[in-house]
Amino acid sequence: SYDNLSLTEEYKRQLKAQYSGVFYKRFIEGEWCVADGKIYDTFDVKKHVIDVKPIVDAIPMQCREYYIGCDQGTSVTCSWSPICKDKRTGIQYKLGEYYYEAKEERRQKDDAEYFRDFEKFIEYYIPIQFRHNLPVYGDPAASSWDAMLTNHQYNYRHADNDVIEGIKYVLTQLNSGKLFFDKSCKRTIEEYENYCWDEKAQEKGEDKPKKMFDHACDSDRYAFY
Repeated sequence: SYDNLSLTEEYKRQLKAQYSGVFYKRFIEGEWCVADGKIYDTFDVKKHVIDVKPIVDAIPMQCREYYIGCDQGTSVTCSWSPICKDKRTGIQYKLGEYYYEAKEERRQKDDAEYFRDFEKFIEYYIPIQFRHNLPVYGDPAASSWDAMLTNHQYNYRHADNDVIEGIKYVLTQLNSGKLFFDKSCKRTIEEYENYCWDEKAQEKGEDKPKKMFDHACDSDRYAFY
């Protein structure tokens, strides 16, 4: 359809700007190719990482929307993503991060401990008038965390866990200048710069990310997508 003569040059430019890497080659150039290398290949610290607070503070309250993404791992890594969206522009801002790595800390936390952290996290990042019915998007498989938040009257929602479609959406938003991350998000930045496709999965004909540098990427994807 890209060769369709009825398409304007501006529309073609917008279409091309939406994709990068493997998706650009497939959907724009019509070339079937293996998904390899970095997933978020257009993520640029100089472009996407900013001091978010003054920008969000300038958004009128009635134009803000808040939500949380959770990648909950009791025995491994837990990542939470607090997001504010400017409803006028559709731009989403990651305000900070919660990132707890049990192996690194040499200590696991149970759901009750995580919940205490979560309440402090909400108080820090979410203005009080937005806390009631605040959407919290998480992995549908995280049943105990789902129960913990639901039992405490949080609005826990099962995220759309279509990984490839979610990655395509995040890439499109990055390329369109619709996603920004606060400079305090050190682990998030590290992950976006190292999140890669799994070569072994490609040998089986699958597009699949490696299970490395994926926790903040997952909690972000749950919230953004």
